Amino acid sequence: MDFEKFKQKIKEEMQFRLGTGSVEIRETIKNNSVKRTGMILSRPGDEASPVIYLDAWHEKLCGGKGFGETVEEIWGLYLQYAGKTPLDKGEFMDWKRVRKKVSVRLVHYQKNREMLEDVPHRRFLDLAEAYYFTAETGRDGFAAVLITDSHMDYWGICQRELREAAYENHKKNGGTKIQTMDKVIREMLGAPADSGCSPIQMYVATNRFKLGGAAAMLFAGEFSGLAQELGSDLYILPSSIHEILLLPVSAGKPEELAEIVKEVNRTQVMPEERLSDSVYLYDRKSGEIRIA
Repeated sequence: MDFEKFKQKIKEEMQFRLGTGSVEIRETIKNNSVKRTGMILSRPGDEASPVIYLDAWHEKLCGGKGFGETVEEIWGLYLQYAGKTPLDKGEFMDWKRVRKKVSVRLVHYQKNREMLEDVPHRRFLDLAEAYYFTAETGRDGFAAVLITDSHMDYWGICQRELREAAYENHKKNGGTKIQTMDKVIREMLGAPADSGCSPIQMYVATNRFKLGGAAAMLFAGEFSGLAQELGSDLYILPSSIHEILLLPVSAGKPEELAEIVKEVNRTQVMPEERLSDSVYLYDRKSGEIRIA
């Protein structure tokens, strides 16, 4: 079943179940200008309506999942979140409350130029820092809202205030978390500390939420301890918008590492979560980061 037919049939099935409610399908632009097709189901009285992205569901259908099973799972997802919102509208209207939950993320500048036209941002090498209101949902982690120029106008603030709030919150939330790749792998596999895993001289840097953690590059001073411990400058590999990899410069040539980054981005990272194909260098003497 092609995607257009799938969208129409899903919309008909959802409309039948909703009765008097409405079903809207619209295209959404995500990070890196990636387009996703979202479906919004709402019934009279719903305070909020979840967006269900159909692209992944269509892929499952093409992979062998039955249409009836797909319909039931999408409907179940709607019922789980119908009428619920992780964001307090009153809180979002009050800058004094918003500023406590502002975070900063890095995105690729060129791939997001259109989006950044209406978004407060600051250039950083081939990237740009953008700002988000991030709230804990209590169910499945966090919900994030990209802060736009219109939001700043409503709150009556300038970009400097926004950036200062994001940087302060980074520090208040514990700053950058750096772990050895070995430890990260053991945590993922549930392996004990004495499992015999070979230590890897590669480190993962993110924040404690593991959300938008590649912004650790904006706080280069937090890499100084590791650089001094290793007695080396550091190469920075952008694993995704959520984390980066740190390794000593003895690990390889930057052009070879760049090829690895490109291949991993192409085969392992979702398009909307890719940061860059560049390799960066942290200079421990100057404390600065540049493209290697």
